[in-house]
Amino acid sequence: MMHWIGPYRIDDVLDCFFRPDMRQPPERSSVYLVSQEPWESEPTLACLPLYVGGAKNPNRFRTRVGLLISHMLGFFSQGEGMHKNGESLYKYCKEKGCNAGALYIGWLESCQCHRCAEVAVYDELQPLLNEKRPPACRQHGG
Repeated sequence: MMHWIGPYRIDDVLDCFFRPDMRQPPERSSVYLVSQEPWESEPTLACLPLYVGGAKNPNRFRTRVGLLISHMLGFFSQGEGMHKNGESLYKYCKEKGCNAGALYIGWLESCQCHRCAEVAVYDELQPLLNEKRPPACRQHGG
């Protein structure tokens, strides 16, 4: 069973990152989900999943979430390529006329294999903005 932390509204993450009730993403080996709506205990299709992701380098998960949020808010230069999916979320919000800060993010507290977990979340929720299925785990065949 996956144990989710959040979801947190992106604006709240930025406003209250150091509050005791605001949990930081794990430093390593996890999966995040960005959605249009909040969820209870775990994400479902009703939260309108937009993007599921992780980090190629499992030791940089928290850094990857930071890049995602900065790019979602438009802090990138064309061709920079640091977080393509954060840029996709930015463009989605611009096209829909919604504030990226009003989206929600949550992450797995921990997982045995971040690649297998990312694939499982993708397969279950089919997020709107993921261009393709995350790569399978080479060790477990996820």
